[in-house]
Amino acid sequence: MRAWRFVLGHPALLLEGEARTLVISDLHVGLEEELRRGGIFLPPQTRRLIDRILSLAGETGARRLVLLGDVKHTVSGVSPYELQELRELLSAVAAAFDDVTIVPGNHDAGLGSMSLGPVKLARPSGIKLRAGGITVGLAHGHARIDEIADADLVVVGHNHFYVRGGPGSSYPVWIRCAGCGLKEMIVMPAFNELLGGAALEEGEPRGPAIRALMERDDRAEVYTLDGYYLGTLRSLRSGLLVDADARGIALGTPG
Repeated sequence: MRAWRFVLGHPALLLEGEARTLVISDLHVGLEEELRRGGIFLPPQTRRLIDRILSLAGETGARRLVLLGDVKHTVSGVSPYELQELRELLSAVAAAFDDVTIVPGNHDAGLGSMSLGPVKLARPSGIKLRAGGITVGLAHGHARIDEIADADLVVVGHNHFYVRGGPGSSYPVWIRCAGCGLKEMIVMPAFNELLGGAALEEGEPRGPAIRALMERDDRAEVYTLDGYYLGTLRSLRSGLLVDADARGIALGTPG
């Protein structure tokens, strides 16, 4: 039994074991409140996030959920709007899964003072789980990961990496690397589709684990959400781009 797999078409990872575990990162609940202040008016997005999570629960059969940091959007504290939206989301996922754990990120200040009910709040340094006979370390990725660095696989989020396509288009991506300072590492795409992020071609890595990965970018493999292998991180940063047409996604070089 394979220990893990990408949930194809979704920014979600599935860990196999006694209890299947769904891992998602960077929900940024309440992002639309900041967008409204900038003149972009969107309806509340929390119900959409909940529906996607519950759909993934049904699709994968996962009974455990790990929210890998930046569950909310405001960096310091919790706004009244966020509090309302977080209560709705956490209540829904707690009812759908046997176990829900938040591994906090840099946007999650204030969660410790909330009443989270059955939802567990881990330390920012991360947690370890057993999956398919291996140890998996899970952390958001904004802080040091010394406590999980010896895991067979380390999974982080935080950077929201994407590759640029044609004019005005971009594609969220996974990064997977063996021997990039750790035994194996996966960098997750963001779950919230409204987020910006770091373009692989030019973005600066954020977080100590990602900086170590960038030093071995010839080993780091980049995949789309649909599982297409795009090449190594080094090749993409050297000028390859992703193009999209009616046939799907294909690699190309700039003209």
